[in-house]
Amino acid sequence: MSHKNTNSLGQRLSRWLALQVLISFALVSLAVYLVIANYLTSRQFDGLREKQDLIEHLMAESRQNPDMDHLRHQLNDFLEGHPELQVVVQYQNGPIIYEGVDTFAGDPDVKEVIFQVPAFNGGSQPVQVTLSMNRHADDELLRWLTIALTIASLLATMAVARGVYWRVNRELKSVDELVEQIDQLTAYTLESRLDGSSLPTELQPLVLQFNDMLERLSNSYKQLENFNADVAHELNTPLTNLITSSELSLRTMREGLVDGAIVGSNLEELHRMSEIIRSMMFLSKAERGSQARCESVISIAKIALEVIDYHEALLSESELDVVVKGDADGKFDIPLLKRGLSNLLGNASEHATPKSAINVTITPLKDGFVSVSVSNHGQSIDPEELPRIFNRFYRSDASRSLSDQHHGLGLSIVAAIARMHGGHHFARSNNGLTCIGFTLARNRQAYTQCAE
Repeated sequence: MSHKNTNSLGQRLSRWLALQVLISFALVSLAVYLVIANYLTSRQFDGLREKQDLIEHLMAESRQNPDMDHLRHQLNDFLEGHPELQVVVQYQNGPIIYEGVDTFAGDPDVKEVIFQVPAFNGGSQPVQVTLSMNRHADDELLRWLTIALTIASLLATMAVARGVYWRVNRELKSVDELVEQIDQLTAYTLESRLDGSSLPTELQPLVLQFNDMLERLSNSYKQLENFNADVAHELNTPLTNLITSSELSLRTMREGLVDGAIVGSNLEELHRMSEIIRSMMFLSKAERGSQARCESVISIAKIALEVIDYHEALLSESELDVVVKGDADGKFDIPLLKRGLSNLLGNASEHATPKSAINVTITPLKDGFVSVSVSNHGQSIDPEELPRIFNRFYRSDASRSLSDQHHGLGLSIVAAIARMHGGHHFARSNNGLTCIGFTLARNRQAYTQCAE
């Protein structure tokens, strides 16, 4: 997989760092230029002051020896070897006494200083001296310095951009390797995990999170496979019974006999299959985010007593007593609440020790929730199996023998009802006491949408 595109990380970092380097070099170059320009200006000023002192000294000597030819000769010697200098000596508002050779050729890039010296050669009129310096050499130096700094800045910027681009692409090779690992993942290789040891430290958490997601996907896929197997198992048994009984019924019909027991058995199997399908449809709706209705419930305990009356026959057969403890009100979906309580009570009555008591406990909780649980005395659930009892079609091996009576969706429906009411399910089992229940939000309209 290539990262060389207009939106690649390498190009974006390269452009950003190149801009930073260019700005940094531009500021440094500007500082260097200003320092050197200031130095040259200061040197020009000092040079003119030094030459002014020397000319004043020559003019002072000329007053003691008023020989104009000697003065011109000294000034010529002064200008010898200094083509950047020009000297003009004249009476103030009068004729020119001395003018050096004009080497500036009209160059405007000139710096000059004008000063006066006392009269000499017996005159009374002061003498004015104009000392000029051509700055062309220094300006040429600054021009070449500007060119050199500009080229250096551009070359450095290009070098940094290219280096960063190369380095980032090299570092991204480990990401390419990670992408290749991801490309090799399939539904049959979800057990494998990504190796991010070669990735930078900043990307390690991403690999860990991705591996955690793979773990969840693997578990979900296993559950899906187990679900498919359980569905096949649950539907295979009644279908086999229906086929067998139907074949027997056909034989009896040929013999002129009609067996009502066979028809009744077939009807029971069909009802069982219908119940499985309805439960699966309910769970499917719950998984897709179906909301529970909000109906005012004055007493959850009253609803629990109605459910207990429905299970009276089964409870009496096992000589089980049911005690309701606590109460709470709120807004719930009454049919779903009854169904959840019925599933919990039915599960408890099947596994409770005969002649023992089953407790239905209703406890208001903080933050506007209520807990509804059913506990019974009996064989404790293995801690390893406890988290899985809410899975669809989950039954322990010991309960497989009762598969003709129970299809293993009861507690899954309890968990779905809890989620639809903004709560969660829970289960505890130790020392022969098992407690299974769920929590419900007492007023879901305060923070979520209820189905009307």
